[in-house]
Amino acid sequence: MRHIEDGSRSTRGKVKSLSRALLCCACAAGGVVLSLSGTAGAAPVASRTAATQAPVTISYMLWDPNQEIGYKKAIANFQKVYPYIHVNVIQVGFTDYWTKLATEIAAGNPPDLFWDNLNNFPTYVSEGALLDVSPLIKKYHINLSDYYQSLLPLFVYKGQYYAITKDWDTIGIIYNKNELKKAGLAAPTNLTWNPTNGGTLLKYAEALTLDNTGKHPGQAGFNPNKIVQYGFSPGNAGGGFQTGWSNFLEEDGVTYFSHDKFTYDTSKGDQVFQFLNNLVYKWHVAPPATVTTQPTYDEATDSFSPGNVAMMTDGDWDLASIASTTKFPWGVAPLPAGPDGIVSATNGLGINIYAHSKHLPAAELLWAWLTNKSTETLMSDDGYIWGSMPSVDQGYVSYWAKKGVDVQPFLNEQKGKTFLLGEAPNAQTAYTQMETELNLVFLNKVSVSSGVSAAVSQANSALGGA
Repeated sequence: MRHIEDGSRSTRGKVKSLSRALLCCACAAGGVVLSLSGTAGAAPVASRTAATQAPVTISYMLWDPNQEIGYKKAIANFQKVYPYIHVNVIQVGFTDYWTKLATEIAAGNPPDLFWDNLNNFPTYVSEGALLDVSPLIKKYHINLSDYYQSLLPLFVYKGQYYAITKDWDTIGIIYNKNELKKAGLAAPTNLTWNPTNGGTLLKYAEALTLDNTGKHPGQAGFNPNKIVQYGFSPGNAGGGFQTGWSNFLEEDGVTYFSHDKFTYDTSKGDQVFQFLNNLVYKWHVAPPATVTTQPTYDEATDSFSPGNVAMMTDGDWDLASIASTTKFPWGVAPLPAGPDGIVSATNGLGINIYAHSKHLPAAELLWAWLTNKSTETLMSDDGYIWGSMPSVDQGYVSYWAKKGVDVQPFLNEQKGKTFLLGEAPNAQTAYTQMETELNLVFLNKVSVSSGVSAAVSQANSALGGA
């Protein structure tokens, strides 16, 4: 479930224990007052039956088929309390999701609730398509201090909330334990990099890169045109900003986005992009951009799981996909530390309510349910997502620990130095323009400085900047 970039991602919310928070909540759909009780993680029990309410059907659209399973469990609990509300869950793949949503919003008939990300939120909210949920936060006694504070601003517009982040993510290294063992390497927990000589990351990646005769880069007879396994992939592609190049920029002290503008077109920024290209074209430890810039390319399933790459940068949202497609033991490590240490992109998805829904009372009840602690706990404990409340973090850690995967590096990064990826009207158009220009850089078709300058210029123009 790729949260921002291409693929199926791109990762946040809670009601102050909805089990208690919906106490004496007036159900406007039928005027029945429901007194709900129970503890977090358990389905509340209505003091009056809702069976006499007129049936209503609402829809909830998302893009991740893995999370769909978890949310259907949460909705089943919801329908025990509100049996008159039928919820139609619509799963649309990320590639088609935004086209479908935009078309349906334009036609005035989108789902009652749907996922949103920072690329598209500014446009939809400015067009009046999203319901202001600030009144619902008060109505259902949602305690915003229960959430990760760094992610709360993502769905705020003109001081009002239009969603609460339902989950969070950071970026780390996913590595093939078998290949590390063959190379005699310890887990990559303390790697460093710099744009000049690549640091220990480069040496480590060289030891994991093999041509068809088993030779490594730097060895006599190594053939860079016959590589069968690359040591490391940062997903070099213009659209790989979340899992790849933005993290390297920030780790070298280059600000990615500031004051509604992209700001990485500096000499230091150019050095970072040159370093990433050097991994491919000079040091031969990373796959070429002719592979990674393909529109349907997925690094986890197309390179890592088949064994073509021994290590890759990726977000924690991809763990379920990796687990289901990978036949060898794998692990998680933190990002390699740059000159400014470890700095990870962090992000969260929101659940929006369509402002003109014909079934707002029912949609509001479902929104509150999907952002309460019981749902957040369910989604975390079953390993679907990191819930947006620190209090449910351990459930996610425990789930993956039972599968032999230590996901603590992601959590350590969330509690360390992070940055948001930039949010402004027309962001999706800006990212599309930026991706086009940066793909030329990663394909080595233009100079780094001219390509980066063009990418920032085109993107900021799309945002209405300089």
